[in-house]
Amino acid sequence: MTSPLMNNYLNFASGIAHQQYLPAEEGILRAYNDGCTHWYVDGSLHGEMVPDWSAERIENLNSLIKKYNVQPIFHGNFKAPLGSDVDYLREAAVVYVKKEIDIAAKIGAPLVIHGGGIVE
Repeated sequence: MTSPLMNNYLNFASGIAHQQYLPAEEGILRAYNDGCTHWYVDGSLHGEMVPDWSAERIENLNSLIKKYNVQPIFHGNFKAPLGSDVDYLREAAVVYVKKEIDIAAKIGAPLVIHGGGIVE
């Protein structure tokens, strides 16, 4: 499926990603309705973090990906302190990000990883 947005306005683009800070299940539907080929799953939002991803949720999301043919981009939690100079914080962040890698793999998504830290 080619996005009508790309056909009409962005014929130089091979894909369009949507980011509206929505739960994954709402985000894919919004992206589909807006003619996007991809959407961001924001792993720093409450409800989208590592503990929020059950096997059932992943299975449901994979069904939606197949149904709508809109591909996810998993944006990892930027608050995971991977760059911390405090050993136990950094080590915990590595464990957390490895779980994000597993989630991204299960939904067939590339993963954006940050060095960690609050960016506000």
